[in-house]
Amino acid sequence: MFRVSLKTITFTYLSLLIAFGIVVNPNGLLIAKIATLFAVQTLLELIIMNRDRKPFSIPRSGLISAAIVALILNPNSYWCAYLIAPFLIVGVKRYLHFGKIRHLANPAGFALVTFSLYEPNLVSWWGVANTDLLVPIIIFGLYTVYRLKSWITVASYALIYASGLVLLNAPLKSALFDPTFLFFASIMLIEPVTSNFPLKIHRIFYGLLCAVIGLKILVFDQLPIVEKLDPLLGGLVLGGIISGFLLSPKKPI
Repeated sequence: MFRVSLKTITFTYLSLLIAFGIVVNPNGLLIAKIATLFAVQTLLELIIMNRDRKPFSIPRSGLISAAIVALILNPNSYWCAYLIAPFLIVGVKRYLHFGKIRHLANPAGFALVTFSLYEPNLVSWWGVANTDLLVPIIIFGLYTVYRLKSWITVASYALIYASGLVLLNAPLKSALFDPTFLFFASIMLIEPVTSNFPLKIHRIFYGLLCAVIGLKILVFDQLPIVEKLDPLLGGLVLGGIISGFLLSPKKPI
């Protein structure tokens, strides 16, 4: 039976989110910026494929990362951010690894955190913050978690993050049922390469660590550098790097 790949479905879903955001808030300049982002991402991927003498294929993984960046990067960001993002995505995907195949960090998250360290306002989550998207984000999120069999990672992350919010007296319901949080947990947290550890206990550790670091960023958000980090993205990138270092095979796969 013919089955559409999850990458194709995910890119289509992300593209629809971008289209919805642009329809709700028409912005011709943003359309041009996002088109440039996709064009540069595709060009870089194809150049690398040609250099490595690999058969032609649509660079779906890279385009998914670019689409995530497009949904989160502030629409008022400079053009250079949309031009630089593909180089950061490709760099961490293809050249910064633990072992042979594991990325150093989530590619889209790495690019966005890098931008945050330069200018925190570059991260806005504009494309997924609309509450009208809550139901479709929940539905597709559940489907993605089911296809990737990542329930344990999402559950461990959500449990610790929710517990931390309670201790911090933060509004739990509005935080956990916010489309931004649900998009993050069901798309970015469970990115197939950086979250795919061989043992269940490793996946639990990864989810717990990302949540703990995110909460620490919330608590110490007045400290230099820490104040620039988005809690979700900062926890994802730092938690992914630490988990990869501790849990990845020490020899190439």
